[in-house]
Amino acid sequence: MLKSLHQGTTRTKLDLRQEDLVEAQGYTAVSPQPTFAFAGAILPGRYTRGANGYLIEVEPSRPCPELLTEDEASLYLRLNVKNPGDTLRYYREHRGLRAVQISRQVLYPRKELDTLWHRLMEENPR
Repeated sequence: MLKSLHQGTTRTKLDLRQEDLVEAQGYTAVSPQPTFAFAGAILPGRYTRGANGYLIEVEPSRPCPELLTEDEASLYLRLNVKNPGDTLRYYREHRGLRAVQISRQVLYPRKELDTLWHRLMEENPR
């Protein structure tokens, strides 16, 4: 029944029942949306040097969320400075980086961070 609409996709029994119900009501069947948004961005892992000089992975790489904490934003932008919080604050106050405060935590939308580094790259190409 739904084979022509979903060529090459895998469907679960629950998805087929929902789509059958939608078609029975006269609407067009659509693929269900994923439960999380992942656009391919990855937060890099954290490493430290061991006594023997080799890098030791402290925290593995992971998918990047849509809203990033200050720590995650500094990882995402790869800010390699003493106090990345001050750098992010400078970008908020002087460079137009937008953020949202929820409770006591300042969160940065990933799209805003992408816009910031695109703007910085246009201003100072290397």
